Amino acid sequence: MGNAPTQVELMVHNLPNFKRIKDLEYGLKKIVGKKSVRVLHRSNKLSKFELTFKGSADDLAMKLDDAGNLPLEIVQVTQTQILSKFDAIRQAEIAIAVPATLNKIGSNNTWLAQALPEL
Repeated sequence: MGNAPTQVELMVHNLPNFKRIKDLEYGLKKIVGKKSVRVLHRSNKLSKFELTFKGSADDLAMKLDDAGNLPLEIVQVTQTQILSKFDAIRQAEIAIAVPATLNKIGSNNTWLAQALPEL
């Protein structure tokens, strides 16, 4: 195999609308490259993309899974296919507001200092 590009079919179930399909296509192009993404089929129930990637399907699945801006949950990976489903929660970034007073925790609340990571 060597450095030869691999073609992997990405199947995505349950995309809610056409806009989300286009957003996903844009996100894939940012990660894999504009010329490395080809749309095979667009549908809410099942959309298919062909991705050209230097590496294995497992490597590509890990790269897609690590990308925090894609609303995908990887379900299954074979040598030539990645099966995933739309998951809007994976794309959402949740910001937590912590009052400044919590940065200085008294000795009587050491459990709280251990429970909260450094902010």
